[in-house]
Amino acid sequence: LGHAVGDRLLQEVSKRLAVSVRTEDSVARLGGDEFMVLLPTVESGEGPAVEAAHAVGKKLLQVLSEPFHIEGNELHVSASIGVVLFPQDGCTIDDLQRQADTAMYRAKAAGKNTLRFYQQQMQVELDERLRLEMALRTALAEQRFRLVVQPIYDAGRRIRSGELLLRWTDPELGEVAPDQFIPLAEELGLIHDIDRWVMQQACLLLTRWQDRGLLAEDFRLAVNLSAREFGHPEFVGSVEHTLRHCAVDGSRFELELTEWMLVDDLDNTTYRIQALRGLGLAFAIDDFGTGYSSLAYLRKLPLDQVKIDRSFVRELPQRSEDLHIVEAIISMAHSLGFKVVAEGVEDAETLEILRLRGCDRFQGYHLCRPVDPERFEALLVEAGEPA
Repeated sequence: LGHAVGDRLLQEVSKRLAVSVRTEDSVARLGGDEFMVLLPTVESGEGPAVEAAHAVGKKLLQVLSEPFHIEGNELHVSASIGVVLFPQDGCTIDDLQRQADTAMYRAKAAGKNTLRFYQQQMQVELDERLRLEMALRTALAEQRFRLVVQPIYDAGRRIRSGELLLRWTDPELGEVAPDQFIPLAEELGLIHDIDRWVMQQACLLLTRWQDRGLLAEDFRLAVNLSAREFGHPEFVGSVEHTLRHCAVDGSRFELELTEWMLVDDLDNTTYRIQALRGLGLAFAIDDFGTGYSSLAYLRKLPLDQVKIDRSFVRELPQRSEDLHIVEAIISMAHSLGFKVVAEGVEDAETLEILRLRGCDRFQGYHLCRPVDPERFEALLVEAGEPA
Protein backbone atom coordinates (compact mmCIF):
# COMPACT_ATOMS: atom_id res chain seq x y z
CA LEU A 1 0.00 0.00 0.00
CA GLY A 2 3.03 2.26 0.13
CA HIS A 3 4.86 4.32 2.77
CA ALA A 4 2.24 7.07 2.76
CA VAL A 5 -0.51 4.70 3.88
CA GLY A 6 1.83 3.20 6.47
CA ASP A 7 2.59 6.65 7.88
CA ARG A 8 -1.12 7.50 8.01
CA LEU A 9 -1.79 4.24 9.83
CA LEU A 10 0.80 5.09 12.49
CA GLN A 11 -0.78 8.52 12.91
CA GLU A 12 -4.21 6.98 13.39
CA VAL A 13 -2.84 4.48 15.90
CA SER A 14 -1.30 7.39 17.84
CA LYS A 15 -4.65 9.20 17.89
CA ARG A 16 -6.54 6.15 19.16
CA LEU A 17 -4.01 5.56 21.91
CA ALA A 18 -4.08 9.21 22.98
CA VAL A 19 -7.89 9.41 23.26
CA SER A 20 -8.06 6.09 25.10
CA VAL A 21 -6.06 7.18 28.16
CA ARG A 22 -6.42 9.94 30.77
CA THR A 23 -5.23 13.50 30.24
CA GLU A 24 -2.42 12.98 32.76
CA ASP A 25 -1.15 9.91 30.90
CA SER A 26 1.49 10.15 28.15
CA VAL A 27 1.67 8.40 24.76
CA ALA A 28 4.90 8.39 22.74
CA ARG A 29 6.12 6.64 19.62
CA LEU A 30 9.53 5.08 20.22
CA GLY A 31 10.20 4.22 16.59
CA GLY A 32 8.86 1.94 13.89
CA ASP A 33 5.61 0.47 15.16
CA GLU A 34 6.48 0.63 18.86
CA PHE A 35 4.69 2.97 21.26
CA MET A 36 5.03 3.67 24.97
CA VAL A 37 2.18 4.62 27.31
CA LEU A 38 3.06 6.12 30.69
CA LEU A 39 0.42 5.87 33.40
CA PRO A 40 1.45 7.94 36.45
CA THR A 41 -0.22 7.28 39.80
CA VAL A 42 -2.55 4.57 38.57
CA GLU A 43 -3.36 3.13 41.97
CA SER A 44 -1.57 2.81 45.29
CA GLY A 45 -0.44 -0.69 46.16
CA GLU A 46 0.87 -3.33 43.78
CA GLY A 47 -2.36 -5.32 43.54
CA PRO A 48 -4.62 -2.40 42.56
CA ALA A 49 -1.89 -1.04 40.25
CA VAL A 50 -1.73 -4.35 38.40
CA GLU A 51 -5.51 -4.42 38.02
CA ALA A 52 -5.63 -0.84 36.76
CA ALA A 53 -2.77 -1.36 34.28
CA HIS A 54 -4.39 -4.56 33.06
CA ALA A 55 -7.69 -2.78 32.48
CA VAL A 56 -6.00 -0.02 30.47
CA GLY A 57 -4.00 -2.56 28.46
CA LYS A 58 -7.12 -4.56 27.55
CA LYS A 59 -8.86 -1.35 26.54
CA LEU A 60 -5.97 -0.43 24.23
CA LEU A 61 -6.00 -3.88 22.66
CA GLN A 62 -9.71 -3.50 22.03
CA VAL A 63 -9.52 -0.07 20.37
CA LEU A 64 -6.59 -1.13 18.18
CA SER A 65 -8.42 -4.27 17.03
CA GLU A 66 -11.11 -2.20 15.35
CA PRO A 67 -10.51 -1.60 11.62
CA PHE A 68 -8.75 1.50 10.30
CA HIS A 69 -10.11 3.21 7.16
CA ILE A 70 -7.33 4.94 5.27
CA GLU A 71 -7.54 6.19 1.67
CA GLY A 72 -10.29 3.74 0.81
CA ASN A 73 -8.56 0.78 2.46
CA GLU A 74 -9.84 -1.13 5.47
CA LEU A 75 -6.79 -2.11 7.54
CA HIS A 76 -6.57 -4.41 10.54
CA VAL A 77 -3.71 -4.46 13.03
CA SER A 78 -2.90 -6.47 16.13
CA ALA A 79 -0.94 -5.35 19.16
CA SER A 80 1.31 -6.95 21.75
CA ILE A 81 1.64 -5.11 25.07
CA GLY A 82 4.31 -5.49 27.72
CA VAL A 83 3.63 -3.95 31.15
CA VAL A 84 6.12 -2.94 33.86
CA LEU A 85 5.50 -1.41 37.28
CA PHE A 86 7.64 1.27 38.94
CA PRO A 87 9.52 0.79 41.20
CA GLN A 88 8.91 -2.97 41.50
CA ASP A 89 10.40 -3.81 38.08
CA GLY A 90 13.15 -1.19 37.95
CA CYS A 91 14.14 2.28 39.11
CA THR A 92 15.73 3.73 35.98
CA ILE A 93 14.27 4.55 32.58
CA ASP A 94 16.66 2.11 30.88
CA ASP A 95 15.70 -0.72 33.23
CA LEU A 96 11.98 -0.12 32.81
CA GLN A 97 12.19 0.10 29.04
CA ARG A 98 14.26 -3.08 28.83
CA GLN A 99 11.80 -4.96 31.07
CA ALA A 100 8.87 -3.64 29.03
CA ASP A 101 10.54 -4.92 25.85
CA THR A 102 11.02 -8.34 27.45
CA ALA A 103 7.35 -8.51 28.46
CA MET A 104 6.25 -7.32 25.01
CA TYR A 105 8.25 -10.03 23.24
CA ARG A 106 6.72 -12.59 25.57
CA ALA A 107 3.29 -11.24 24.60
CA LYS A 108 4.21 -11.56 20.90
CA ALA A 109 5.27 -15.16 21.41
CA ALA A 110 1.92 -15.90 23.07
CA GLY A 111 -0.06 -14.77 20.02
CA LYS A 112 -1.82 -11.72 18.62
CA ASN A 113 -3.65 -9.11 20.73
CA THR A 114 -1.99 -10.21 23.94
CA LEU A 115 -0.79 -8.50 27.11
CA ARG A 116 1.93 -9.71 29.46
CA PHE A 117 3.30 -8.26 32.71
CA TYR A 118 7.04 -8.34 33.23
CA GLN A 119 8.33 -10.97 35.62
CA GLN A 120 11.92 -11.42 36.74
CA GLN A 121 11.90 -14.97 35.37
CA MET A 122 11.24 -13.56 31.90
CA GLN A 123 14.58 -11.74 31.91
CA VAL A 124 16.35 -14.85 33.20
CA GLU A 125 14.82 -16.90 30.38
CA LEU A 126 15.69 -14.21 27.81
CA ASP A 127 19.31 -14.10 29.00
CA GLU A 128 19.49 -17.90 28.81
CA ARG A 129 18.06 -17.86 25.31
CA LEU A 130 20.59 -15.25 24.13
CA ARG A 131 23.38 -17.30 25.66
CA LEU A 132 22.11 -20.43 23.93
CA GLU A 133 21.77 -18.58 20.63
CA MET A 134 25.39 -17.37 20.71
CA ALA A 135 26.62 -20.83 21.68
CA LEU A 136 24.59 -22.41 18.86
CA ARG A 137 26.06 -20.08 16.25
CA THR A 138 29.53 -20.88 17.53
CA ALA A 139 28.83 -24.62 17.50
CA LEU A 140 27.76 -24.45 13.86
CA ALA A 141 30.74 -22.34 12.82
CA GLU A 142 33.21 -24.59 14.66
CA GLN A 143 31.40 -27.88 13.91
CA ARG A 144 30.91 -28.84 17.54
CA PHE A 145 27.98 -31.15 16.79
CA ARG A 146 28.37 -34.91 16.86
CA LEU A 147 26.31 -37.85 15.69
CA VAL A 148 25.24 -41.04 17.41
CA VAL A 149 23.40 -44.05 16.01
CA GLN A 150 20.71 -46.11 17.72
CA PRO A 151 20.32 -49.60 16.24
CA ILE A 152 16.88 -50.82 15.17
CA TYR A 153 16.36 -54.58 15.51
CA ASP A 154 14.04 -57.19 14.08
CA ALA A 155 12.28 -59.89 16.09
CA GLY A 156 15.38 -62.08 15.81
CA ARG A 157 17.52 -59.40 17.54
CA ARG A 158 19.39 -58.64 14.29
CA ILE A 159 20.27 -55.04 13.45
CA ARG A 160 18.17 -54.07 10.45
CA SER A 161 18.79 -50.30 10.39
CA GLY A 162 19.97 -47.42 12.51
CA GLU A 163 18.64 -43.99 13.44
CA LEU A 164 21.13 -41.13 13.19
CA LEU A 165 20.74 -38.67 16.06
CA LEU A 166 22.29 -35.22 16.48
CA ARG A 167 24.03 -34.31 19.73
CA TRP A 168 25.65 -31.12 21.01
CA THR A 169 27.89 -30.70 24.04
CA ASP A 170 28.86 -27.10 24.71
CA PRO A 171 32.01 -26.33 26.75
CA GLU A 172 30.03 -24.09 29.12
CA LEU A 173 26.41 -25.22 28.80
CA GLY A 174 27.20 -28.93 28.82
CA GLU A 175 24.92 -31.39 27.01
CA VAL A 176 22.14 -29.46 25.26
CA ALA A 177 19.02 -31.48 24.45
CA PRO A 178 17.86 -31.53 20.80
CA ASP A 179 14.40 -30.28 21.78
CA GLN A 180 16.17 -27.16 23.08
CA PHE A 181 18.45 -26.30 20.19
CA ILE A 182 16.61 -27.66 17.13
CA PRO A 183 13.59 -25.30 17.45
CA LEU A 184 16.00 -22.41 18.05
CA ALA A 185 18.04 -23.38 14.99
CA GLU A 186 14.82 -23.37 12.95
CA GLU A 187 13.85 -19.96 14.29
CA LEU A 188 17.29 -18.49 13.56
CA GLY A 189 17.46 -19.95 10.06
CA LEU A 190 20.43 -22.19 10.93
CA ILE A 191 18.67 -25.50 10.46
CA HIS A 192 19.43 -25.73 6.73
CA ASP A 193 23.19 -25.75 7.37
CA ILE A 194 22.82 -28.21 10.25
CA ASP A 195 20.65 -30.64 8.28
CA ARG A 196 22.98 -30.41 5.29
CA TRP A 197 25.94 -31.25 7.54
CA VAL A 198 24.03 -34.23 8.97
CA MET A 199 23.28 -35.57 5.47
CA GLN A 200 26.92 -35.20 4.43
CA GLN A 201 28.14 -37.03 7.54
CA ALA A 202 25.53 -39.75 7.00
CA CYS A 203 26.82 -40.27 3.48
CA LEU A 204 30.39 -40.61 4.74
CA LEU A 205 29.34 -43.20 7.33
CA LEU A 206 27.37 -45.24 4.79
CA THR A 207 30.27 -45.18 2.35
CA ARG A 208 32.64 -46.47 5.03
CA TRP A 209 30.32 -49.25 6.18
CA GLN A 210 29.52 -50.21 2.59
CA ASP A 211 33.21 -50.40 1.68
CA ARG A 212 33.78 -52.72 4.65
CA GLY A 213 30.97 -55.00 3.52
CA LEU A 214 28.94 -54.50 6.70
CA LEU A 215 25.59 -53.57 5.17
CA ALA A 216 22.90 -55.89 3.92
CA GLU A 217 21.12 -55.01 0.73
CA ASP A 218 18.07 -53.60 2.55
CA PHE A 219 19.93 -51.69 5.29
CA ARG A 220 18.84 -48.06 5.64
CA LEU A 221 20.09 -45.24 7.84
CA ALA A 222 17.24 -43.13 9.23
CA VAL A 223 17.68 -39.36 9.40
CA ASN A 224 15.31 -36.98 11.19
CA LEU A 225 14.13 -33.99 9.19
CA SER A 226 13.08 -30.60 10.51
CA ALA A 227 9.84 -29.17 9.19
CA ARG A 228 11.57 -26.06 7.89
CA GLU A 229 14.20 -28.04 6.01
CA PHE A 230 11.66 -30.39 4.45
CA GLY A 231 9.63 -27.40 3.27
CA HIS A 232 12.64 -25.54 1.85
CA PRO A 233 12.24 -24.95 -1.91
CA GLU A 234 15.73 -26.31 -2.59
CA PHE A 235 15.54 -29.35 -0.31
CA VAL A 236 14.97 -32.01 -2.97
CA GLY A 237 17.75 -30.61 -5.14
CA SER A 238 20.07 -30.38 -2.14
CA VAL A 239 19.53 -34.06 -1.27
CA GLU A 240 20.10 -35.08 -4.88
CA HIS A 241 23.31 -33.06 -5.03
CA THR A 242 24.61 -34.54 -1.76
CA LEU A 243 23.92 -38.11 -2.86
CA ARG A 244 25.58 -37.55 -6.22
CA HIS A 245 28.58 -35.74 -4.71
CA CYS A 246 29.15 -38.50 -2.12
CA ALA A 247 28.34 -41.32 -4.60
CA VAL A 248 25.79 -42.84 -2.19
CA ASP A 249 22.68 -44.72 -3.31
CA GLY A 250 19.51 -43.05 -2.03
CA SER A 251 18.11 -46.47 -1.16
CA ARG A 252 20.42 -46.43 1.87
CA PHE A 253 18.40 -43.61 3.44
CA GLU A 254 15.14 -43.35 5.29
CA LEU A 255 13.82 -39.88 6.15
CA GLU A 256 11.71 -39.53 9.28
CA LEU A 257 8.88 -36.97 9.29
CA THR A 258 6.49 -36.03 12.07
CA GLU A 259 2.75 -36.35 11.54
CA TRP A 260 1.99 -32.64 11.48
CA MET A 261 4.67 -32.12 8.80
CA LEU A 262 2.73 -34.50 6.56
CA VAL A 263 -0.65 -32.81 6.82
CA ASP A 264 0.51 -29.19 6.75
CA ASP A 265 0.44 -29.06 2.93
CA LEU A 266 -0.63 -32.44 1.61
CA ASP A 267 -0.13 -31.78 -2.10
CA ASN A 268 3.33 -30.28 -1.68
CA THR A 269 4.30 -32.96 0.83
CA THR A 270 3.22 -35.72 -1.56
CA TYR A 271 5.19 -34.13 -4.40
CA ARG A 272 8.38 -33.92 -2.31
CA ILE A 273 8.06 -37.48 -1.01
CA GLN A 274 7.51 -38.83 -4.52
CA ALA A 275 10.47 -36.86 -5.89
CA LEU A 276 12.77 -38.21 -3.17
CA ARG A 277 11.42 -41.75 -3.51
CA GLY A 278 12.47 -41.44 -7.14
CA LEU A 279 16.01 -41.15 -5.78
CA GLY A 280 15.51 -44.33 -3.75
CA LEU A 281 14.78 -42.82 -0.34
CA ALA A 282 12.20 -44.35 1.99
CA PHE A 283 9.95 -42.45 4.42
CA ALA A 284 8.73 -43.10 7.95
CA ILE A 285 6.31 -41.25 10.24
CA ASP A 286 8.09 -40.57 13.51
CA ASP A 287 6.34 -40.42 16.91
CA PHE A 288 3.18 -41.86 15.38
CA GLY A 289 0.01 -41.41 17.43
CA THR A 290 0.89 -38.01 18.92
CA GLY A 291 0.02 -35.80 15.94
CA TYR A 292 -2.71 -35.20 13.42
CA SER A 293 -2.63 -38.09 10.97
CA SER A 294 -5.83 -39.62 9.71
CA LEU A 295 -6.46 -42.68 7.59
CA ALA A 296 -7.25 -40.41 4.65
CA TYR A 297 -3.79 -38.84 4.77
CA LEU A 298 -1.97 -42.10 5.37
CA ARG A 299 -3.76 -43.75 2.47
CA LYS A 300 -2.69 -41.01 0.07
CA LEU A 301 0.94 -40.58 1.10
CA PRO A 302 3.67 -42.86 -0.34
CA LEU A 303 5.16 -43.91 3.01
CA ASP A 304 7.06 -47.03 4.04
CA GLN A 305 7.03 -47.21 7.80
CA VAL A 306 5.40 -45.87 10.97
CA LYS A 307 7.20 -45.54 14.30
CA ILE A 308 4.95 -45.92 17.34
CA ASP A 309 5.69 -43.13 19.80
CA ARG A 310 7.41 -44.17 23.01
CA SER A 311 4.57 -42.68 25.09
CA PHE A 312 2.42 -45.67 24.05
CA VAL A 313 5.22 -48.18 24.58
CA ARG A 314 6.92 -47.37 27.87
CA GLU A 315 4.02 -48.51 30.10
CA LEU A 316 2.68 -51.20 27.79
CA PRO A 317 2.76 -54.03 30.36
CA GLN A 318 0.77 -51.94 32.88
CA ARG A 319 -1.73 -50.03 30.71
CA SER A 320 -4.34 -51.94 28.74
CA GLU A 321 -5.37 -48.71 27.02
CA ASP A 322 -1.91 -48.36 25.50
CA LEU A 323 -1.98 -52.00 24.45
CA HIS A 324 -5.23 -51.46 22.54
CA ILE A 325 -3.78 -48.38 20.82
CA VAL A 326 -0.61 -50.21 19.85
CA GLU A 327 -2.58 -53.18 18.49
CA ALA A 328 -4.71 -50.80 16.43
CA ILE A 329 -1.68 -48.97 15.03
CA ILE A 330 0.04 -52.22 14.03
CA SER A 331 -3.10 -53.57 12.37
CA MET A 332 -3.80 -50.32 10.53
CA ALA A 333 -0.19 -49.87 9.37
CA HIS A 334 0.05 -53.42 8.08
CA SER A 335 -3.26 -53.06 6.23
CA LEU A 336 -1.76 -50.05 4.42
CA GLY A 337 1.44 -51.91 3.60
CA PHE A 338 3.66 -50.14 6.16
CA LYS A 339 6.20 -51.75 8.45
CA VAL A 340 6.00 -50.85 12.14
CA VAL A 341 8.81 -49.80 14.47
CA ALA A 342 8.22 -49.49 18.23
CA GLU A 343 10.26 -46.75 19.91
CA GLY A 344 11.19 -46.72 23.57
CA VAL A 345 11.44 -50.47 24.21
CA GLU A 346 12.88 -50.48 27.74
CA ASP A 347 12.44 -54.07 28.99
CA ALA A 348 12.09 -57.68 27.87
CA GLU A 349 8.38 -57.89 28.75
CA THR A 350 7.53 -54.95 26.49
CA LEU A 351 9.61 -56.43 23.69
CA GLU A 352 7.77 -59.74 23.94
CA ILE A 353 4.33 -58.06 23.98
CA LEU A 354 5.20 -56.14 20.82
CA ARG A 355 6.68 -59.17 19.11
CA LEU A 356 3.54 -61.23 19.76
CA ARG A 357 1.39 -58.44 18.30
CA GLY A 358 3.31 -58.55 15.03
CA CYS A 359 5.51 -55.46 15.40
CA ASP A 360 8.28 -55.60 12.78
CA ARG A 361 11.14 -53.59 14.30
CA PHE A 362 12.20 -52.54 17.79
CA GLN A 363 14.23 -49.62 19.15
CA GLY A 364 15.08 -48.73 22.72
CA TYR A 365 17.49 -48.89 25.65
CA HIS A 366 16.65 -52.53 26.40
CA LEU A 367 18.21 -53.44 23.07
CA CYS A 368 20.86 -50.75 22.74
CA ARG A 369 21.38 -47.12 23.67
CA PRO A 370 22.49 -44.62 21.03
CA VAL A 371 26.20 -45.17 20.41
CA ASP A 372 28.89 -43.32 18.51
CA PRO A 373 29.38 -44.38 14.86
CA GLU A 374 32.52 -46.35 15.66
CA ARG A 375 30.69 -48.44 18.25
CA PHE A 376 27.78 -48.98 15.83
CA GLU A 377 30.27 -50.21 13.25
CA ALA A 378 31.68 -52.58 15.86
CA LEU A 379 28.17 -53.90 16.54
CA LEU A 380 27.81 -54.72 12.85
CA VAL A 381 31.16 -56.49 12.89
CA GLU A 382 30.26 -58.41 16.08
CA ALA A 383 27.07 -59.65 14.42
CA GLY A 384 29.30 -61.82 12.27
CA GLU A 385 27.26 -61.18 9.12
CA PRO A 386 25.92 -58.19 7.20
CA ALA A 387 23.06 -56.31 8.80
